[in-house]
Amino acid sequence: MSTENNILLITDNSIVSDLIKNKLLLLRNIDNFSAAKYEKAFSIIKKEKPCIIFYYLDKGKKRETDFINFINKMHQNSDLAECQIIPVFSKQNDDMLCTAFEHGISDFLNVKSTDTEFTLRVIWALQKKEMLRNIETKKNILAQLDIIDIENGLYTKNYINKILKTKSEKTKGAFAAVAPDVNTRNILSPAHLASIIKKNIRATDIVGFSNDFKLYLWFEKTKAKDTTTIFSKIKNELPKNCTISAGIVEMNDTPFEEAEKQANKFLAKALLKGNSFLVARSSTNTQIKSIEHQKPQIKNFKLFKQAFHKKIECIVAPLFYQTQKRIEEKLFKTNIQYKTEENNCYFMLENEERKSIFELTYPGYTKINIDISHEQEFENISNKRLSLDISEITTSKLGSLLEEFINEFQNKSY
Repeated sequence: MSTENNILLITDNSIVSDLIKNKLLLLRNIDNFSAAKYEKAFSIIKKEKPCIIFYYLDKGKKRETDFINFINKMHQNSDLAECQIIPVFSKQNDDMLCTAFEHGISDFLNVKSTDTEFTLRVIWALQKKEMLRNIETKKNILAQLDIIDIENGLYTKNYINKILKTKSEKTKGAFAAVAPDVNTRNILSPAHLASIIKKNIRATDIVGFSNDFKLYLWFEKTKAKDTTTIFSKIKNELPKNCTISAGIVEMNDTPFEEAEKQANKFLAKALLKGNSFLVARSSTNTQIKSIEHQKPQIKNFKLFKQAFHKKIECIVAPLFYQTQKRIEEKLFKTNIQYKTEENNCYFMLENEERKSIFELTYPGYTKINIDISHEQEFENISNKRLSLDISEITTSKLGSLLEEFINEFQNKSY
């Protein structure tokens, strides 16, 4: 059996091709190296099936767009799923790098990187490829034992309870029973819903099939109230006219069987209401409705202040926390901070070039101010203020404004 690995460089630049070839083969003479022009690259890839692809990114938006399209095309071909894609920048573009990371690149390099850097990146990529192959082998074994579903990797209904029971005995977290609403079950299958959920939860979270149309979820080291932000995000990615409901229980020392019973009880209530996420306290039978469905009757400043603090506790704090966790791996060399104290409520992004702040204040009885500022090189270059009714401070509305703020910071579009 051959120990050679096929490595392909995609570029139209012959000088770059020779340069990278010399960097790679200097220390790894067991590899086969070849180059292909952008236009003919995919046909060569399907024929040679390389282990690693280096894609040279010279300057220009078109090349960057072509690269993202190339990644997507590779992922659509199951025969090429294990191929490791590494962009090589002529000049590093951090925004482009973040986008490529989200689409699934394995690593990245600069054309001026040293011979050793190129060699080590090849070794790491080959190790990752082998690791993915081992994971796939183990998934096939688990599927044959009917522990996971081979199509989507979710735990089956035969094992999900055992997995969650074991997990909940070792660590705290939140447990949820989720299902498509009755009027959308002919459109939204549990498998389809599961694929959407998987895209919006962490690697440490667990999802599996229960009976009928239900899915069970476990959010490790997460407060029950914080899960409503995740469910709102999932809700926004559902097909048109499709809705879901969930019963959620926070598990501390509660036996799994009791938590499961509670979650299903509240799921039943949520399904009757439709398009609802109902949170239960596992130690009592007290129901907590999502704060965003409550319409506070504000008669004076004291009541307004109390209502605002309730919004901070149930909506702003969970949203800031989940957003920080979600983007901290994507925004390289960026300091991400937030505070949700009584008189100091903000979300901040800062790197060497710029600093941006998303701040909430309550100056009056009926309005909440959102002040968004962007500074670059110690100069304030953008300020804007939005004033919202307190009833408008919902996970959906605030989440949308926060995403827009993050995009402005990333793309300098302020």
